[in-house]
Amino acid sequence: MSRTFVVGAVLTILLAGPAFAQGDTKKKPPTDQQIAELIKKLGDVRFRIRDHAHQRLIQIGKPALPQLNKAAQSKEPEIQVFARKIILEIEVAELIAKLGDVRFKVRQGAHQRLVKIGRPALPQLRKAVASEEVEIRMRAAKIIKEIEALMETGIRFVPRASNCAKERSTFQKTQSPLERLPAFDHEEA
Repeated sequence: MSRTFVVGAVLTILLAGPAFAQGDTKKKPPTDQQIAELIKKLGDVRFRIRDHAHQRLIQIGKPALPQLNKAAQSKEPEIQVFARKIILEIEVAELIAKLGDVRFKVRQGAHQRLVKIGRPALPQLRKAVASEEVEIRMRAAKIIKEIEALMETGIRFVPRASNCAKERSTFQKTQSPLERLPAFDHEEA
């Protein structure tokens, strides 16, 4: 009887162990304090610390946005630049996910915003071309072509607002170096 009990106990532990372990591996959402510490690390002089904080904030995503928006107004230029970059990367990731939405207006809005973002969206769009979802792959490839065509014609994205979270934009034709020169009047010479 004791042998049966031991075998039963071992089987119970073996079968129930993974279920208990799975409950422990679920990550809790980061606290505001943890997010604040990561943002503080964006200004660290060591590259590894900054890069780890950058990657972690991108993984956290939307929950980090309120504090990242505050950091985008920081007095420290390094933190400001990294915060704005991370905000944009999070926004681009969300927009790429919306390219697979079943609602046309959601897809269309995401498409238009990604085209407006332009060059900064290209690295993530190129990764999206390798997505398992066919719709996202096709739409990402189309957006890349549109952005590259706009870049070839000299039209670029120009941010107008100082608030990174509520950025407004326009497309603007860039001038060539010759167009920037003052006009030369042949009659005066």
